[in-house]
Amino acid sequence: MDLSNKNILNVYENYEKSNYILNNFTDTKQLGSYLPNQDNPFAFLGFFSPMHQVDKVNDYTINELGFRGKLKKDAKVLAVGCSYTFGVGVPEIGTWPSLLSSEINKDVLNLGVPGITIKQISQLIVRYVSKYDKPKTIFALFPPFFRSSLISDAEFYYNSKSVDPRKQEGSDRQVSFKSPIFHDRIKKEMFFKKQEYSYFFNSKHKGLPYMENVFSPHQFISDSIDSISLIQDFCYSHGIDFYWSTWDNASSMLMDVLVKIPNFKLKNYIKFADDKFDNYNTKDGKFPTMFCNLSHNSKLIDHPSWEKGSDIIYSYDKLLELQPHPGIHFQHHVADLFKGYSTS
Repeated sequence: MDLSNKNILNVYENYEKSNYILNNFTDTKQLGSYLPNQDNPFAFLGFFSPMHQVDKVNDYTINELGFRGKLKKDAKVLAVGCSYTFGVGVPEIGTWPSLLSSEINKDVLNLGVPGITIKQISQLIVRYVSKYDKPKTIFALFPPFFRSSLISDAEFYYNSKSVDPRKQEGSDRQVSFKSPIFHDRIKKEMFFKKQEYSYFFNSKHKGLPYMENVFSPHQFISDSIDSISLIQDFCYSHGIDFYWSTWDNASSMLMDVLVKIPNFKLKNYIKFADDKFDNYNTKDGKFPTMFCNLSHNSKLIDHPSWEKGSDIIYSYDKLLELQPHPGIHFQHHVADLFKGYSTS
């Protein structure tokens, strides 16, 4: 059956059943990705059921806006980003917004959202500043320029990890938007690398085109630059200082080239993942100690989440060999990156 002509209006007429519509099309008090005032939202963290993420070491408290930690509406410093900012795998006091707050002796409000894209971060900033007190400074630790999101439609696509392997004979491999980026700083090369095990499958009988034919990597890059530029202009017009970086090596390598373009429109970029991080891979969640000469006089240095995050992912109640998030050591270096740019 060909579903390419499916009536789109049916989805919107059944808006009460669509989390996508309710989260993106309605004006609610909740701005974060979690239900307000939860004590342990982690059971709900994960892209698709039956996958679920667990952290038996750290607690996660969600405030009334759906973000992590105590709500500080009058905070003059905002921290935005993805799961690295939210602090998956580390205690709340071990996130870089909390560590930065201690370093500069100012309240820092954590607006990190796991899995968020750069475009969604730009929208979040505008919505927050429009509703609440205007901050003096915003620090952003962006995810990859190449991160995008699929609008899940069960009638078109389904996640391969949710499918019994015995029932996959009728499916073609589907390359998703989450294709890995191969990069080599020495050779100055970067390209999408095809993967053997795809995240998504495309049913043969539906006759839909492969996702890899929809967008080019240049479209991802252009969209990300436009989104950061939007934040930059918005902050400038409101008298807000805006500084940003990225934890992603491929995006950092791209910025090495982009900043050389005359009149490049993005400003206040602070390099984090520089050349010495060429072999740095967060697969084990550890900050490369060979690049760290700091003693880190931290009360958290003996914490179980110091070297790497304590988060693990299960599927069908079986542990998956997936990478943990970076530990508190990594978070310290992000805080150190931004602390010199805090306004008085």
